[in-house]
Amino acid sequence: MQLMMFVPKADKVAAMKAECYGDTFPDIAQFDIPKQYFDKILTRLNEMELDLKPDPTAREYGTILIQCTNRKNFRLCWFQGALGGGLSWNGIRVRLKGSDENGGSTWFNPVVRSIASKANADSDRPTRE
Repeated sequence: MQLMMFVPKADKVAAMKAECYGDTFPDIAQFDIPKQYFDKILTRLNEMELDLKPDPTAREYGTILIQCTNRKNFRLCWFQGALGGGLSWNGIRVRLKGSDENGGSTWFNPVVRSIASKANADSDRPTRE
């Protein structure tokens, strides 16, 4: 089912923060996503559609907070459960078009972890264990 969601353009985003928690890898404390990654993340979000069968067992294990220049805020969460996974966009359960039973959650977790490791390589900020 097609869902019209407002996803901001990269030039309208003032800041993005992300964190990962609750999966088999060590937690990553909230960190600032560098601007060079905004477009990559937002482009992928333009592929969202309503999740008609969200997994009721799924638990949240990561989030991205998006702060726009017009003061609007958005929250993306990704989930994993016994029946698969999924995403939520400001509390609405969604999935990426054409994704498998994980609904796109398996795209965001490694991408955010990769960005965090690059961002942490340039700082002394520790990860949360």
